[in-house]
Amino acid sequence: MHALLIYLRSQSCAAGVPLLLCIFTPAFSAFADESKGAERQDEPEKKQAPSFTLPNAQDGLTRVKWPRDKIMYLSIGDQGGSDQVQAWTKAVKERFGDRLEYQSIAWLEAIPNNLRSTVETIIKTTYDWVLMDWAGTVADRYDAKAGTANVYIIDTDGTLLAHFTGAVTEACLDEVEAFVAEASDAAA
Repeated sequence: MHALLIYLRSQSCAAGVPLLLCIFTPAFSAFADESKGAERQDEPEKKQAPSFTLPNAQDGLTRVKWPRDKIMYLSIGDQGGSDQVQAWTKAVKERFGDRLEYQSIAWLEAIPNNLRSTVETIIKTTYDWVLMDWAGTVADRYDAKAGTANVYIIDTDGTLLAHFTGAVTEACLDEVEAFVAEASDAAA
């Protein structure tokens, strides 16, 4: 496990001692132990995925709405799910490459206000592809579960095909493969 320590001179605890912000970045395997793998949430009833606009790491806004040209892999994770989101994203990109569109959202609602600018700087310098959900509104609209990875597979028309929570497994990737194949067949 790697740790990033940041000395915050402008912040101090009640006793006047400077704060250190410690961010742990676990080394992760692309695949989790199958016994602790992701769970597929209840089958969506052909639910439409909500559109949204969030700030991105390039000081702009990213709008996500449908229809789109490709099936979307959307991940949402808070601090407790960030290592699982990284593993999911790595595994999905390795398996599907450019066949999918990728969006990842950092669910940052629990970050205290006095640390938000520091966290935002870390995200912008480390993860240029992450969208930032400071209020948790997108996470709420997608019924994301705290403390774990939330992975959504969304068809080109915005139909929510699947919602997985937890660590990535080969079985989950096989399910995603089936959705991609079905959508490709339907488009042909």
